[in-house]
Amino acid sequence: MNNLLKQTLSISVLSIFFGLAAIAAPAKKPYGLGIPISSGTGGAVRSIANSLLIPLAPEDGGRTATERPTFYWYLPSSNNFPYKVIFELRDPTDNNGTVIFKAEGIATNAGLYKLTLPQNSPALKPERVYLWQLRLRGSTASSNLQSIGSIVLTKVDEDMQKAIAKASTNNQKAQVFSDNGYWFDALNIYTSQIDSGSKDQTAAQMRASMIKEVFNSPTTGSPDEITNVTNLIEKINSVKATELSAYK
Repeated sequence: MNNLLKQTLSISVLSIFFGLAAIAAPAKKPYGLGIPISSGTGGAVRSIANSLLIPLAPEDGGRTATERPTFYWYLPSSNNFPYKVIFELRDPTDNNGTVIFKAEGIATNAGLYKLTLPQNSPALKPERVYLWQLRLRGSTASSNLQSIGSIVLTKVDEDMQKAIAKASTNNQKAQVFSDNGYWFDALNIYTSQIDSGSKDQTAAQMRASMIKEVFNSPTTGSPDEITNVTNLIEKINSVKATELSAYK
């Protein structure tokens, strides 16, 4: 493990441990975990104007109710394609940040990408904060990119279970997860609904609202930031998500 990655993981582990008390129980929105943000724990890229790798997740980590969740990221147009994409899931409970799952593929063009942890991967353990890392390797050293985010599996409580069981549509189910701050589950349900070809405008609108919340708020962001986020949403809405295993 190179020194930069060791340093990043060390910062991430410290930030996670200091933030554990803030994520002891499910919380209503916002989606983040409340983990102190450092150079190693950012999940989403806050300044997206010139970003070439944009993970779709809260900056301070996100919650899931799924043992093998789905991760999403967007790659804007650039001159650096194709990229070798390396996804790693790390357990930071030891100082080395042990890799417990790894997948590789090639991204040949701009677009929305995803990775769902397969059945042969270790299931997430409850209330343990994991690190998920994306590394993109381009044709030159300057085109190499890296991002690290955090995720925690939190079991749903009885009230949430009842609300999910009562939901009669996928959008209603996603709304329950969204209302309770389960970013990864809500995003995946909305995206799956959109990609199904049903032309579900409600799902697209709700997903757009989620993305606005974790990037630059249209009520507090600068005009340029609002424009950047709006453009990002339009680009995401124009494509289907490509699974990592589909372009190995």
